[in-house]
Amino acid sequence: MLAVPSLVCAYLGAQAGFAPVPNALPYALKTFVSGTGMGVLFKEALPAWTGLETLHTVVARPEVSARDLLARLPTREGLTLTLHQTLFLGLNVLALLGIGRLVTRVWRPHVVEVPACAS
Repeated sequence: MLAVPSLVCAYLGAQAGFAPVPNALPYALKTFVSGTGMGVLFKEALPAWTGLETLHTVVARPEVSARDLLARLPTREGLTLTLHQTLFLGLNVLALLGIGRLVTRVWRPHVVEVPACAS
């Protein structure tokens, strides 16, 4: 029962601890929500490496508020940001499915077939 609040507080504490802003907790909350549950690789690293802006990379900037992002959503820029976010979310889901499949394959009990003895 305490695991979920503990994980949420630990995540927000770590996020706020690394945030380069004076008001770290609101920053941590808005980047958590805008990251749509993705890991750092998919919500920050891949967009930076590819140069594709997402909803998260825009709202993660300290000068951009959630209200600013909401104002951009009905525009062409908002559509592009949403499509890029969806792309990285899809890649994240595929990676997690692949990892899950690998784990289940490795941990699946192997049945050793013993040949029947004919006497």
